[in-house]
Amino acid sequence: MNGVDTDLDIVLCDDPQTNMLTISVNNNISNQIPFEFLDYTDLGQTANFNIVNTMFACPAPTRIKFINYGTDFS
Repeated sequence: MNGVDTDLDIVLCDDPQTNMLTISVNNNISNQIPFEFLDYTDLGQTANFNIVNTMFACPAPTRIKFINYGTDFS
């Protein structure tokens, strides 16, 4: 084991947060890989979204890192 003891999941929701658009639920503890991945293509007009990090299993991490490999956003 490499010491992964927290399971975080990530959700992409619309704004306001009424609908989940996509979710990543890798079991970080069992696979010992601290990684989640979201892929979503919005084919509509300009829209606002919310990224929600959820903690499925504890303890809480002391830091997380977000990397955007897609189009710039603000």
